[in-house]
This record gives sequence, C-alpha cells and structure tokens, in this order.
Amino acid sequence: MLKRVRRLDGVLVALFIVSAMFMLLGHEDPFARDALCGLTGFCPPSNHAAFWNKLAYDIGTGSLVSLVFYGLLIRMPEGQKRRGIKRSLELHYRMFKKDSIAIFLGAADGSYSPDQVDKLLDQAVFRDYFKRDPLTRLSKWDDVLNNMTADNLRELLTAMEVFRDEISFVLSNTDIRSDDAFAFFKRLSSAIYFAKDAHLGYDSIKSLAGFYWAIFTGWDWATGYPKKDIVKEMVQAI
Repeated sequence: MLKRVRRLDGVLVALFIVSAMFMLLGHEDPFARDALCGLTGFCPPSNHAAFWNKLAYDIGTGSLVSLVFYGLLIRMPEGQKRRGIKRSLELHYRMFKKDSIAIFLGAADGSYSPDQVDKLLDQAVFRDYFKRDPLTRLSKWDDVLNNMTADNLRELLTAMEVFRDEISFVLSNTDIRSDDAFAFFKRLSSAIYFAKDAHLGYDSIKSLAGFYWAIFTGWDWATGYPKKDIVKEMVQAI
C-alpha cells in the first residue's frame, strides 16, 4: 500500500512538471520556446505553430488547475484527517498504557505516584521494574499476577476495550498505507477481543499477563526484545 501511494505521488509530481512545461512552452509569448531553442538547439518549425502552441498551453493550464484543486480539495484534507487519526490513536495508546500501569502498580505495591506511572511508559524501564529477580526467582510481575482482584481485572479489560474501540475506528475510517501496520492492528484488535473473557483463574491471568508483557516490554518469542515500541512504530506507518 505504501509503495502504491509513493508511486502515485511520483506520478502526480511528474504530471505537474509536464503540465507546467506545456503551459510555458505553449504560451503566446515565445520566451520559454526561445530559451529551450537556445539551450538545446531543439527548434522544430511548424506550419501550424499557433494552433499547437495554443493546444499545449490549454492542456498544460487545465492539468495544472486540476492538480491544484486535487491537492487542495482531496490530498490536503486527507492528510489532515490522517494526522488527526494518528494523534488520537497515539493518545489512546498512551492512556491505555497509563491506566494499565496504574493497576499493575496498585496490585504489586499497593500505591504509586503519577510520576512513577509516566516513567514506566518506557519499555526498558517497565521491563527492569517488573522483571524476575534471578536470586529470589520472584518479581513484581509475580506480585501483579498473585494480587490481581476482580476489580483490577475489570478495570484492565475496560481499558483494553476502550483501546480496541479506537483501533476499530482507525481501521474503519482511514486507508492505512502500510500493509504491515494494517495487519498488525488487525491482529492486535483480535487479541484484545479474545482477551475480554479473561477471569481470575491461573491460566487465564497468565495468558492475559503474557499479552501485556509483550505489548509493554516489546517481547517477541521469535526476536526477543526489540528496541522500539512496536505499537508506536505501526502508528507512524498509518
């Protein structure tokens, strides 16, 4: 999809340049034709020069006007809409992470500060804070799982559902340029949907925790821990 959009942009730029050349070379004042003749030596004579010049000028002018209106009425509003949707998705993703982290900290530590929540938005900081201690083989992430309450779980699932609604809105209201981003958000939406039936049973909570750990730390079974936040990266590709 992104390659097709770039090809279209290239075609539009080429059309703009060709149209401008037609308009200049076909103008009744021969300044452009004289300049071309002087620079290249290409000075084709014609018995119907006035007709061909007028035709080239009209074609060039009409094409330029059409391209300008296309840019003003279609491409610019589309770009503004896309940027607005990306900002909204970024904001909802940040809210989803902050709400979830607050619940994790409440379960693990009993209390937390807003500054602490903000720091844990960083994948590396989150991973280091909650990871397993190699000596005790325990971790704050274990505390999160062991201390999860029905209220905590309900709040987590609500935050997930709100985020999924935003993803669904994006998928329905914009033409995502990147095939990888489109496929990623479809998978993420499906994963959130299937997580809605999570309950306090050990296997269910462990599965839900695996989903959160992958999103908040960047963990992937195939590649380990990437350096970038995959969700943020995919949002930028929209």
